[in-house]
Amino acid sequence: MIAPEVSALRDRQDELTEAEIGTLLASGLGVIHTLHQEHGDKRETWDPDEADEVASARATFDSLRDKGYVVYRAEGRRGLQGEVMRTFDPAAGRLIAVKQNRGG
Repeated sequence: MIAPEVSALRDRQDELTEAEIGTLLASGLGVIHTLHQEHGDKRETWDPDEADEVASARATFDSLRDKGYVVYRAEGRRGLQGEVMRTFDPAAGRLIAVKQNRGG
């Protein structure tokens, strides 16, 4: 069961500070950040123990990859290190999705 303060954070997930994101991650939740020039940083959280939330996060992950985003597992302080994710892992923690630049 998720603590009430964590549930309150999830209700405003697109407005969270780094410290609040850290609270979500420390509680065992996962977060996908979608970085986009037009809409900024959108977020989706999931609880790895909740099948419906995992399915939604997996669908978001797959949709982003299909749209040309590269998804990284973010590690370290402020998510500055990590690896490219090719398949969704519900235990990944923090994921950052960035649209690939195309030269021309």
